[in-house]
Amino acid sequence: MSQYRVSENVIVRQIRDDVFALERTSGHIHSMNLSGFFVWGLLKKGMDKKSMIIQMTEEYGIDSATAEKDLDEFLKSLESKGFVNLADQ
Repeated sequence: MSQYRVSENVIVRQIRDDVFALERTSGHIHSMNLSGFFVWGLLKKGMDKKSMIIQMTEEYGIDSATAEKDLDEFLKSLESKGFVNLADQ
């Protein structure tokens, strides 16, 4: 199953219910809500995609298909801006 690594060049700050990530090399900024920040924490722990989907279903009471769809969209957005990279297995 896919595993992503968080870039070492990312700084994350939470301001109330909003979270902002700055990729220092490119200057890209990504804002995320608390659900996105929850997933960010799972990425930082080094969880693979399957484990993150399980965590999301337990945390938010959603089905695995919805969790996978939402996770794929979030990861695609982060990857396109250099916040995460697909780790070699």
